[in-house]
Amino acid sequence: MLRKNGRTAWTAAAAAGLALAGVGVGLGGPTASAAAAETAPAPSRITWTTCGDDGKAQCGALTLPVDWDDPDGPTFELAVARRTALDPDARIGTLVFGPGGPGDSGVDSVVDGIGRFSADVQRRFDIVSFDPRGVGASAPIRCSTEVLRARPSPIMTSGADFAETLAYNARAREDCTEHSGAIYDNADTASTVKDVDAIREALGESQLTFHGSSYGTLLGEQYAETYPRRVRAMVLESVVDHSQRDARSFLMSQAGTAQDSFDEFVKWCDRTSDCALHGRDVRAVWQDLRERARRGDLPGLSETALVHVAFRALYGPDYRELAQTIADLDAGKERPRTGPRTARPRRTPSRASSARTGASPYATTGNGSG
Repeated sequence: MLRKNGRTAWTAAAAAGLALAGVGVGLGGPTASAAAAETAPAPSRITWTTCGDDGKAQCGALTLPVDWDDPDGPTFELAVARRTALDPDARIGTLVFGPGGPGDSGVDSVVDGIGRFSADVQRRFDIVSFDPRGVGASAPIRCSTEVLRARPSPIMTSGADFAETLAYNARAREDCTEHSGAIYDNADTASTVKDVDAIREALGESQLTFHGSSYGTLLGEQYAETYPRRVRAMVLESVVDHSQRDARSFLMSQAGTAQDSFDEFVKWCDRTSDCALHGRDVRAVWQDLRERARRGDLPGLSETALVHVAFRALYGPDYRELAQTIADLDAGKERPRTGPRTARPRRTPSRASSARTGASPYATTGNGSG
């Protein structure tokens, strides 16, 4: 979400996979005033240390307020990473990358996933990204594994299902707040936008050059609205509609886009002879699988998990793998390996807190929708 809300936080709720139906999630927020921006405290500088397997990335941390409305209050360490321009003589400046999700690690994108940026961009820009507040190594949201495993199905067919979901959301919020501290209620988009501006200032850039992907486009859109004179250039891809003001319209927009992508997959399979479902009614096969999953006839794979398999495959998109997965499931073969992304061990920038892993009774929240 774009503003703090006393009852829920968009980043934490989406990253934890909590049902959003019936919860007021604001996707539009008040723009920070120029006066407020001018009175914000100057961020600390970043001390860079070498990180990454190739030794060419640099990691560090930026000390920032947990609550930007209380700049002298508690702080946290925002994990950041960069790779410097490969051709210093041709360098234009710094490109800041806003990761998706919400829940993706920008540090990982720089340290391990630099290939997403073109050779020319790598040659002419320092590339910097970060783990957004509440994510990865930036004061990660923590919730007890027991509570996360008790999550009810997001498919609600009755008033009782809806009431159960609301009760679970309240329980999960209380649990995650208890184990995460104040960052939970401050892991909102408006606060993250101020973090991005603090990164810009700490890097010594007078204006921001920004690339946002998926959820990262909300950061870019809100940044341009909040600090219109501080934008040098901005690229937004896989854009989230900033004008959606409530959870229902936002989710309907996302669902429509997912359906369009599935329709394109069906067309591809119809015209591609080596598609594993070529010559079959793909929609009928898919609908049958959903009904089987709903009845519990696909061992270990709920209907929600089945839909997520397709949802993730459409990101690439990887039509060929999706078609083979559907064909295998229809034939009764083993369940697919593809599924919701889970937290993985990540490098820990200096002074930044790492996510707990292994046998801990607590889990950091996973990735969101994009």
